[in-house]
Amino acid sequence: MVFNNLSPFLKLRILNHPFPKDTKSLYFTHWNLNDKQELFTLAQDEEVGTNSGWKPHTTIEDSKNAIEKAYLNSYSYALRLKSNNNIVGHISLLPDQYSLLKIGKNEAEIGFWIGKDYWNNGYISEALTSILYYAFKKIHYKKIWGGCLDKNKVSEHLFIKNNFTYLKSIPIELIFKNKIRTEEKIFVLTKSKYDEIYR
Repeated sequence: MVFNNLSPFLKLRILNHPFPKDTKSLYFTHWNLNDKQELFTLAQDEEVGTNSGWKPHTTIEDSKNAIEKAYLNSYSYALRLKSNNNIVGHISLLPDQYSLLKIGKNEAEIGFWIGKDYWNNGYISEALTSILYYAFKKIHYKKIWGGCLDKNKVSEHLFIKNNFTYLKSIPIELIFKNKIRTEEKIFVLTKSKYDEIYR
């Protein structure tokens, strides 16, 4: 398990609780380089990447690099089906020092995507329910932040469904085949609001 530069307190909490609880359909594992073929199969789809804000993978080397640079750590999870162990997507809780949103200490940024073949099965809803409980009740984060592209109405719906509050939209520039100027919608859920809803 790779901890990078996590604080001793956060490292200890993750060591004591390394994974969110299984859901009805899914379980969580850490990524490893042996997953590069499965990641490539999912991440080469143009709609998956562009909806999530990253360039679709064109080679297995792209997927290997993504695992090495972004997923090979203690706070990123491959989502696997209980029925066959296949990876269907990804979810992460980036601690404050790795978030691009300039969040506070003891806060995290959530990110997620699901392979196109697995859309419309409720898998991300299941994963979000589990990881939010994990974030607030096991790791004891004070706030969870998230963002989605303006066009990604499915992710926006998931944030709202899970009681996140919309804060603002910020301009961003993405580079796929061409430069694309768009907006990212920023959402936040506080521990106090979560506890009030789920007490």
